[in-house]
Amino acid sequence: MSQTTTALAEALETTPRTLRKFLRAEGMGVGKGSRYALPASKREVNALAKKFTAWNEARTAQVEEPEVPESPNPDSEGAGYPEGPAED
Repeated sequence: MSQTTTALAEALETTPRTLRKFLRAEGMGVGKGSRYALPASKREVNALAKKFTAWNEARTAQVEEPEVPESPNPDSEGAGYPEGPAED
């Protein structure tokens, strides 16, 4: 009997949703309504766990360090503000 994504996610200490994202990223995804071919033996689960850990660490590193564009200093004179009314 094969295990479910919920059971495997518990073994990997993650959520089923994150596990499914990983499986799709590894090319192990399935079509709508189909079932995943999940590993059953401890050896296969351990091998998948190593891959998952590396994938998850890389993914969280990208999320933790977003690039922030530099914004103009609002304290500098005229930065980002329109000039006053035009004089005639």
